[in-house]
Amino acid sequence: MGNAPRRALVLAFFAALLAMAAAGCGGRQPPDLPPLKPFGKAQEERLHALRDRAAGVRGLPANPDAREGTISRERFRRYLEGQASSLEPEELRDLRAFTIAARMLHLIGPEDDLLEISQNAGAAAVLGLYYYRYDQLVFVSGTDIDTLGPGDELTLAHEYVHSFQDRRFDLDGRERLVARKAARGDNTEYDATIRCLIEGDATLAEVLYAQEYFGPDWQGLFDQRDQGSESLQELAEVPPAIRRYAAFPYNECFTFVASLWQDGGWASVNDVWKEPPKTTEQVLHPEKYIGRDGPRPLRVPDLSLRLGGRWAQLQDVTFGEFDVYNYLLTLLGDRARARRAAAGWGAGRMALYRKHAEGRQQVVVHLSLNWDTDRDFREYLSGQRAVIRDVSGSRVWSDQGHALRWRGDGEQGYIRWDAGQRQVDVLIALERGPLERAKAALQSMTNV
Repeated sequence: MGNAPRRALVLAFFAALLAMAAAGCGGRQPPDLPPLKPFGKAQEERLHALRDRAAGVRGLPANPDAREGTISRERFRRYLEGQASSLEPEELRDLRAFTIAARMLHLIGPEDDLLEISQNAGAAAVLGLYYYRYDQLVFVSGTDIDTLGPGDELTLAHEYVHSFQDRRFDLDGRERLVARKAARGDNTEYDATIRCLIEGDATLAEVLYAQEYFGPDWQGLFDQRDQGSESLQELAEVPPAIRRYAAFPYNECFTFVASLWQDGGWASVNDVWKEPPKTTEQVLHPEKYIGRDGPRPLRVPDLSLRLGGRWAQLQDVTFGEFDVYNYLLTLLGDRARARRAAAGWGAGRMALYRKHAEGRQQVVVHLSLNWDTDRDFREYLSGQRAVIRDVSGSRVWSDQGHALRWRGDGEQGYIRWDAGQRQVDVLIALERGPLERAKAALQSMTNV
């Protein structure tokens, strides 16, 4: 079949960061796009011929309700930047807390800032995108529609597939499902897995389109075009863990959808839309999706009740198998070991606490993880202890035989484990005081 093409992930990454900010403060609708410039008749005919070819490959009808047009690259860039500049002060404080938490988990460097990363990545390589909330298929001008290269054509075919999906499967309704599931706190990851299905489906259609219309050597044509492209240069500046998050819907999710397609064609893929994967574990292990191996029940106590005044729980979300893998890989640098340590995930939560006073933020991160088998538990614990040694050097202290404390550069940490329950809790704070209060709160609220 071939591999998924290396896609320009800048826009997806930018949107994901803004969604992260919105998730911590109730969410909000993005502003309307600026008015689009309509195509000329000849351009429209060329694009619709491409659209119809993509519809034939995907096996879904074209979406006649999708409004098409162009926007200048500079205007599109200003639109994206405007989404960041319109954040309210409280939203910016939330995003600042997310940045601190990402640094504490070593997903970004100590000087990195999530919003700056997204802005610096920019939109220079974005050719087209589909806004399902507005039924708008947008083409960024600066590209000559009459001289599209293979990579341009594949990107547009991909975006057209999103419009087909919207007509058949109601993408806006899928987002409402995500909001309902997130509100229930049921350890599912529909926010990741539905986007996974959307992009994995379109990427598979893109690959099949390339094979049909560009032949067996299509990948070489695409890679030659992209060699040294601006988008790849920009992404090289993004921390590896964030790049892996941005690439997940186009890599691992492509593999998941392709495995279903190989078993039963597009009919099997269409069936998945009726019941999307619940977790990234099911995406990484399709047999667990087929066997309906879902997450275990897991709740974490709200430690802000015991942390003291002005502390608030900013977020309590699922921390899935891909999160564990990405976190461990970032620090261990060993894909095989990180994959083994993350496998056997049973359930996981990440709670984020923030205290804002006098212009200064304090943050506490709580990871709570449960494992399927004793072996899975031991494999993860071994990897996590290696991470602790890496970030702390020799600054590790045993605590009661089933727990450790450590001190790293700009962080204080605590881990405890229960082999009988195959349960691990990790606390990370900027300073010792909040860590000790969080530790005491966890112990008192869970009878340990």
